[in-house]
Amino acid sequence: MLTTLAGLEGKKVMVFVGAQLPDKPGLDMFQWVDQLFNSPIPVFIREASRYSLGTELEKVAKQANANNVTMYMIDGADPTKGTTSDASTNEQLDPTVDFLDFTNTANAFGAMARMTGGIALMRTNNFDLALNTVARDLGSYYSLGYRQQDEKPGNRKIVVKTKNREFKVRARQSYVAKSADEQTQDRVLSNAFHSHVKGDIPITLTTGQPVASGKRYKVPVRITFPSSLTLLPDGENNLVGGFTVYFAVIDEDGGMSPVSKRSQPVKLPRTAEAALRAKPISFVAEIMVAPGEHYLSVGIVDDVTNSAGYARTRVAARR
Repeated sequence: MLTTLAGLEGKKVMVFVGAQLPDKPGLDMFQWVDQLFNSPIPVFIREASRYSLGTELEKVAKQANANNVTMYMIDGADPTKGTTSDASTNEQLDPTVDFLDFTNTANAFGAMARMTGGIALMRTNNFDLALNTVARDLGSYYSLGYRQQDEKPGNRKIVVKTKNREFKVRARQSYVAKSADEQTQDRVLSNAFHSHVKGDIPITLTTGQPVASGKRYKVPVRITFPSSLTLLPDGENNLVGGFTVYFAVIDEDGGMSPVSKRSQPVKLPRTAEAALRAKPISFVAEIMVAPGEHYLSVGIVDDVTNSAGYARTRVAARR
């Protein structure tokens, strides 16, 4: 889901509502086992503490930051859990086990919200409070920026502070510097799911009849766009430029193919420019898909100016 939001412009949020996202899975159960056997040394809970999803959850938060997505974590569990007995059972409530169950998820929720500049709402069903906070954040915020001095890949740490300690700041704690190619790939994937990806180049897609090829299908796709490519002088008599085509296929279950691309250099005599400009650029590409419904997302990038356009179409491959 975070990947599908990466290529969209504007302020983006993900609201996650759930009752369980433990940092240490099964910690409450191991505590219960220790108490069941009256173990003087907490053997099981010590063993459970060795296994943590903290690193994996941190990766999710960093991916959200890389895609400019703020996460709002809402605890959807029953807020009376652990405080009242269930009439259908005589089992006694164990406040220690319930506390571990609560804090295990609360720690994960809080860490992900802090890393991405969002909030975590725990042990309450006041969803109005949570959603009003999201709405307020979307309508009132500061936008800060700076120019980095290098282009090293990977996550970078960000710290935002105020001089007056009475003011509290919520901001993402990391970011990823993405190349122009990576940003284009993000937009191509987002374009498959959303219709709001902006582009400067209008593209028309026309699909032909799918042809069975083993267990898959070959689908011919005609791609057409204006011949307004930027061309630069190459010597006295020639012009050079080019464009790059990006493809991504999304199946009906949301499964995403890797983004593939193909570069097409353009070199022609100056005398041939008028003929190039006289009609749109059009070519046919073949894509391979599994049986079923798919979305094909295509991006075209002018290699000289980096201006781009995006289009998508539905592909149905049936026997």
